[in-house]
Amino acid sequence: MKIVHLTSAHDRYDIRIFVKMCCSLAKHEGWDVSLVVADGLGDEERNGVKIYDVGKSQSRFLRIFTTSRLVVSKARELSADIYHFHDPEILLWLKLLKNRGAKVIYDVHEDLPRQLLSKPYLNRFLLRILAKTVEVFENWSAKKCHLILTVTPFIRDRFSAFHNNVAISANFPLFNEFETNRMEKENYMCYVGGLTRSRGLLQMLELAGKLKLTLKLAGTVDDDELLKIIGTSPFVEYLGILGRKELAALISKAKVGLCILHPIPNYVVAYPIKIFEYMAARTPVIASNFPLYADIVEGNNSGICVDPLNTELIVKAVTKIMTDQKLSIEMGENGFQAVLKKYNWGSEEKKLYKLYSDFI
Repeated sequence: MKIVHLTSAHDRYDIRIFVKMCCSLAKHEGWDVSLVVADGLGDEERNGVKIYDVGKSQSRFLRIFTTSRLVVSKARELSADIYHFHDPEILLWLKLLKNRGAKVIYDVHEDLPRQLLSKPYLNRFLLRILAKTVEVFENWSAKKCHLILTVTPFIRDRFSAFHNNVAISANFPLFNEFETNRMEKENYMCYVGGLTRSRGLLQMLELAGKLKLTLKLAGTVDDDELLKIIGTSPFVEYLGILGRKELAALISKAKVGLCILHPIPNYVVAYPIKIFEYMAARTPVIASNFPLYADIVEGNNSGICVDPLNTELIVKAVTKIMTDQKLSIEMGENGFQAVLKKYNWGSEEKKLYKLYSDFI
C-alpha cells in the first residue's frame, strides 16, 4: 500500500505528522510512506519515509492558495492508494486527490472556526462572519473525504454530525522520549509551547515574581514586545526553541509544569500535548480549570486546576505542590501511570494501523 501525507504549513519533522504518524506507518511491512512538505529544505529520506519538498511560500496568502496546490500536485505524481492531509487549505484541491480513485483522509489538528474566533487583532463582527464561512466550507468539503481524523472528542462530535466515518487519533506523547525512572527534580517551574498573552504568559511571569521561583520557558515568541518583557522579568529563563531531547530533560527535572491557557474557544476544547508530556515526565501539572483539562489532570490526581486569570489562586496551587513533597511525588507518579496506561502514542499507533488496514 502506498501512502502519502501532505502538509503545506507544518515543519517536515512535525511531531504528529512525521515522528508519530509517518514513522509509525513506515514500520509496517509492505507500506510505502511519503511526505510532501513546503519548507524549502529539499528532498530526503529519513526513518524509511521519503520526503518531497515543493519550496517554501513567501506569504500566508500564497501558502493557502498557491503552495497548497503545489503540494497536492506533487502528491498526485506519487500515485498513492491513500492521501492523508493535515491542513484545511488542501480542501481547496480535494477533487484533484480523489479523481484517481485514492482514499482520502482529512486530519483535523484544531477546530479552525473556534481558532479564528480567538484572534484578538481582528474585528469581532468580521471574525464571526469569517469563522462561519470557514466552517460551512470545511464541513461541505470534509463530507467528501473517506475518513476524518480528529484530536479531541469535541472536534470528533462536530464532524460526526454529518459524516459517518470519524475517528480520534489523539496527540498523546511518545512514551520513550521521557525517562522511565524518576529524574531528580530541580527547584523550578516550566512551560513549553507558544508564548503569547492568551497562553497565560503574563500570568506566568507574575507568578514567578510573586513566588521568587525560577520559571523556565521554551517555545516561540512572535511578539517583540513580549520578548522584551520576558527578558526583563526576574526569575525567568527563556531557553528558546529546544530539541526533543532537551525539551524532555527540561520537563523531567521541573517540579511543576504550567498550562494556564486563557478561556478562549479553541483552547477550552483542545488537548494540550504539554499536559500529557508533563505527566509522562512525572511532573505535577498546574492547568486551567476547563472541564476537559480537569478530567485529565484532577481526574488522575496528577495536578491542580485553577482559574487561569486568577494569579493568587495559581500562587496557592504552586505553593501547595512545592511545599508538600509527598503530594508532589504522588501526583507525579499518578500522571506517569495514567500516561503509561492510557495517554500514550503506542495505543494510538495501533488504532492508526487498524484504520489504514480497513482501507485495504
